[in-house]
Amino acid sequence: MILHALDSGLITVDQFPQTFFEHMREDKRDLAGIVREAEREAILDAMARAKGNKAAAARDLGLGRSTLGDKIARLELESEIERIIERS
Repeated sequence: MILHALDSGLITVDQFPQTFFEHMREDKRDLAGIVREAEREAILDAMARAKGNKAAAARDLGLGRSTLGDKIARLELESEIERIIERS
């Protein structure tokens, strides 16, 4: 799934496909968990498209490079990104 931030830098609920929310209702996760998973998927997708280039992935996501780095650290995605880079 690919989400693009609006000019304001926000990702809104209407940008998610309905199937995304149906799956979440089944899991009965809270909003924070839903947002965390969406952010995780968006970052991993962007990093895969950018072949590990954080600056390019950040541009694609509408984020600053340091903000992307902070999110990668907070979501503990470093090892997953390394695997993505190794496969590309």
